[in-house]
Amino acid sequence: MTDKNEFKMTLLMEPKKAAKIIIKGIEKEKRIIQFPWQIVLMTKLIGLIPNRIF
Repeated sequence: MTDKNEFKMTLLMEPKKAAKIIIKGIEKEKRIIQFPWQIVLMTKLIGLIPNRIF
């Protein structure tokens, strides 16, 4: 799906690496598996913004 993109995708991850993260999360019986950390951090920061500003 991303082969045709001509721009740099800095957070793009190889499927094998993503699978390892998912498997590790399943083994730890995590209910939510989030990655990459940069996206997780940004979504948590956005969640801190008051609704009237957001």
